[in-house]
Amino acid sequence: MPTQVRPFSRDDREQITTLINAHISAVVPNVSVSVPGLLSQIAREPGEFIVEPWVVERRTLVAEQSGRIVAAAHLVRYGRDEKVSADYRDVGEIRWLVCWPAATSWPEAAAAGEALASGCLSQLQRWGVSRCFADGSLPAPGVFGVPEQWPHIRALYERAGFVHDGHVEIVLLARVDELPRPATPPLEGLALRRSVGESGTRL
Repeated sequence: MPTQVRPFSRDDREQITTLINAHISAVVPNVSVSVPGLLSQIAREPGEFIVEPWVVERRTLVAEQSGRIVAAAHLVRYGRDEKVSADYRDVGEIRWLVCWPAATSWPEAAAAGEALASGCLSQLQRWGVSRCFADGSLPAPGVFGVPEQWPHIRALYERAGFVHDGHVEIVLLARVDELPRPATPPLEGLALRRSVGESGTRL
């Protein structure tokens, strides 16, 4: 079945949201993103207040087979001037890439992922960036890097030539009200207080 790699259009939004939520829920059960939340992240990421101002161009691509969006990717290009940190200056990044894994009912899904990864590399090359990064940061808590629950995405990135040269993070998420509490404080006079900290809730 032929695969068409093309720019994202608003008509794709529900299918892409379903695809992204399948990837999010594999990492963090019962968490999802809404269609407006996804569209907001594609247009601009105000939550990324450190690196977002450095983004000078963004592009979202999809891979379509027989009218079905089988894969999608969001790319950004960081500026080349001195206001951009040296770590990001003139970098092109695949912010996220998701695709349906090959299945009995849709074995051609793997080909769509390969075609999309190739399309992403072509776009980065057209931008003329000096370095390329690949990530999996979706607009949901705890979903960044390339989670171990996405072996098909890791394999796509590796076949595209990306190499993991950073560290591995283990992210633990839990509902605070469901955490077990000791009957008495473990230390005399110890009390738990919550407040707003520079990175979120401070305990």
